[in-house]
Amino acid sequence: MGPVGKLSVEEIGLPTRVANALVKAGYETVEQLVTARKMIWSKSETWAKKSLKIIAVALAEKGV
Repeated sequence: MGPVGKLSVEEIGLPTRVANALVKAGYETVEQLVTARKMIWSKSETWAKKSLKIIAVALAEKGV
């Protein structure tokens, strides 16, 4: 994954509420986020479909 994987979720251009929710859920780096399963996020009430799309766009912009 390279240097992008070491970026914190706050550094990839996510809205503050989404970044805070990720950190609270234990996803502090891009690498942790990418290795998490989408199913786990979808089952959680905290992860709305809109938030998942925002995360996907931010990761795509970083080439992940």
